[in-house]
Amino acid sequence: MTHSDVTKPDQNMTDMLRDMEKLEPQTIESHTFVENDVYLDGRSFHDCTFQKCRIFITLGCYELTGTIKFDDCTFDIKGPASNVASILDMLANQKS
Repeated sequence: MTHSDVTKPDQNMTDMLRDMEKLEPQTIESHTFVENDVYLDGRSFHDCTFQKCRIFITLGCYELTGTIKFDDCTFDIKGPASNVASILDMLANQKS
């Protein structure tokens, strides 16, 4: 792959993202989840609290708005979302 190959978005990714933007997320408002498995993808959470939950993220296609609290939760991040997590880890380690 040459440098010029990365100067524009990949058309397949652009098409896929456009299709994903058409999806209407399920909205959950003002709810407290306690000791639940919670799958974030495809949902919009507003003013929610998560206590002792297992949080699953695969695509990273979710919304968190308002006041969101995570208390003693674990996160299971896989698939494409793990790519974002890994680059954030790398950036955090560069500051050390």
